[in-house]
Amino acid sequence: MPPSRNPNPAVRAVTAAAALILAGAALPGCTATPAHDPPEATTPTRLAERLPATLQGFERGPAAPLAGRDGIELPYATRGLPAAAAIVQLLPAVGPPGDPAPTEAALAGLVRDSVQSRAARRVRDRGPRFTLPADGPARLICAETEGTLGRERVEGLLCAGRFTGTLVQIRVTMPQAFPPPADARAFATGIAAALAGPSAGARAPAGSSVGPPALGPGGAR
Repeated sequence: MPPSRNPNPAVRAVTAAAALILAGAALPGCTATPAHDPPEATTPTRLAERLPATLQGFERGPAAPLAGRDGIELPYATRGLPAAAAIVQLLPAVGPPGDPAPTEAALAGLVRDSVQSRAARRVRDRGPRFTLPADGPARLICAETEGTLGRERVEGLLCAGRFTGTLVQIRVTMPQAFPPPADARAFATGIAAALAGPSAGARAPAGSSVGPPALGPGGAR
């Protein structure tokens, strides 16, 4: 399904603006590995089948191959205004599964691309780094950003993690608003929970929410 069925031009404009912030090069990396998943069961294509159709108010769009590299990209977006947008990228991981350095390098690359100044875009890294889920084994290492896109103040969440043989990169961006249009940390936590699940066939039915309850309105800053 498309990220939003609302034909309002303003919704399309917000989603397009978010895409400018989300766009960036995918980099290799890794984190903790689910012990029950053999490498052949967690290729990017297999893992993409685990991603839910709806999650924490986000709706999934169609999967597409990554341009110029192996991997899959899936867009998510919330309905209404203000709108939040996200991109989940799945790529073949590099390096030994137990080595955190490639994952840290992947996150550094996401942050570097996000804070690079472009026309009408100014974003800064809020630091420090943290892991998700907040409770239990760490699956993702993350950073938060804030800045402006044109005259709009925006905030974002960037995460990287390894699920056996696949690198997962998550980018979330939204206008700064109160209440916020979505909880970025809860969304990323739900993505990690879905990808760490035992199998695509055991995941929640399409249309259901996957992952823990929202972590609160201050999730992404």
